[in-house]
Amino acid sequence: MNDTVKYYHQLFKVKHTIEDIETELLAIVDNGGRVQNIMVEHPVYGEIQTYLKLTCRRDVQHFIQQIHESNFRGLSELTDGIHYHLVEADSQQDLDYIEKALENLGFLM
Repeated sequence: MNDTVKYYHQLFKVKHTIEDIETELLAIVDNGGRVQNIMVEHPVYGEIQTYLKLTCRRDVQHFIQQIHESNFRGLSELTDGIHYHLVEADSQQDLDYIEKALENLGFLM
């Protein structure tokens, strides 16, 4: 018996303000996605990324709470709001829903 689980992955290039972080992340997790990371392409340093591992609304709310309780400066500030998220999902259809949601919000590049 093969117990291998297949997950689907897509890299989304997005742009938005710091005020829209929660909206963006909820659009992803509410459509079945798991936010694996955030990555920016810096003109001098190259690729900079950190892992997020946000899988549900509770994770997003905790992340947003950490932002509000700290002197937060997002990675995307280095690139005028442009950044990437690697998103994992159980199906390609979920990734398609996420892409449409990000597009409808005007975040997708």
